[in-house]
Amino acid sequence: MPRLTAKGSGDVAEQIIRLAEEHGVPLREDRDLLVLLSQLELGDEIPRALYVAVAEVIAFAYMLKGKVPLNYKDKNG
Repeated sequence: MPRLTAKGSGDVAEQIIRLAEEHGVPLREDRDLLVLLSQLELGDEIPRALYVAVAEVIAFAYMLKGKVPLNYKDKNG
């Protein structure tokens, strides 16, 4: 089950972002998802209702790195 492994605001959030950038982790801003995930505690399981939203973020990161499923076709073809 997916779990919340990092969160923070202010200086902590800036440090998380800085570490992600240093390690080549793609970043995506989604304020609606942020509001929902910020209600969880570290280590909490991500609710099933958010699986699609979280999967979209993960897919976004993979696509930015040029990783796509075999035989993938986007909306344009």
